[in-house]
Amino acid sequence: MARKAARNLTERELEIMQIIWATGESRLGDVQEALNRKGDPVAPSTVATQLNILVQKGYLTQTGRHGRYLYVPARFREEATKALLDGFLNRVGLGRSPGFLIQLLRREKLTAQDRAALEEILREESGDEGGDA
Repeated sequence: MARKAARNLTERELEIMQIIWATGESRLGDVQEALNRKGDPVAPSTVATQLNILVQKGYLTQTGRHGRYLYVPARFREEATKALLDGFLNRVGLGRSPGFLIQLLRREKLTAQDRAALEEILREESGDEGGDA
């Protein structure tokens, strides 16, 4: 039986998406060059295969003609990050565990902006509940 295609990103796919999110759009050669600067040389055929997988998974759109395709993100970075985090939490059995979030926040040194953003989220949450009463 064939293995079901994963919708989550592999490490390499995430690396490619980070390159394309940073540039807004890229050609195969641009992605290959960026990957080669980061580590071991990667063959164009390998990059092409990974780009095609990202198109099939719905993370990229492909425009142009064969050999000169332009790849553009089809999903925002925030959306992909949320999906990766949700997948991780489900795999380790934490689901929507607030305890995990609290431990994560305790490990970080929060800036004033971070604290203000968290306070805004908490205000919005408490406002939603208070509006229903």
